[in-house]
Amino acid sequence: MELSGILYICASSLFILVGILHLTVHFKQLISLETKEKFSSIENIKVIKRNAQVWKLWKGMSLLFGVLLTVLGINNILSLLDLEKNSHPSILISITNVIVLIIIIYSGYKYFSKMQIYGGFLGLILFIISLLLSLN
Repeated sequence: MELSGILYICASSLFILVGILHLTVHFKQLISLETKEKFSSIENIKVIKRNAQVWKLWKGMSLLFGVLLTVLGINNILSLLDLEKNSHPSILISITNVIVLIIIIYSGYKYFSKMQIYGGFLGLILFIISLLLSLN
């Protein structure tokens, strides 16, 4: 496998690692009774003309975030392994991954933490180098 494929797998593995870590934190801390109590003072909000409990929305989004990151990484690796021996990662999938990572970096800056920004930049650099190597 060429260097572009190795970098692509490393970047994709970061999605899987972060997804699994997030799911671990989700089940150990984020949906704890202590967290639920903190959400209990927040009133329901309207979502698509229905009242929704913020606590349920929080749990659902948190769970989906971990699952979707894990699946994204797995799909990336499977799509690469399905290619011929000397083929490069798909340019369109690589660009999509770059866009996803830019959004992750932005949301880390705007809403979350520096750890999300640093991880996003690491994945972004790996995917961009992989993409540039694929184009040569």
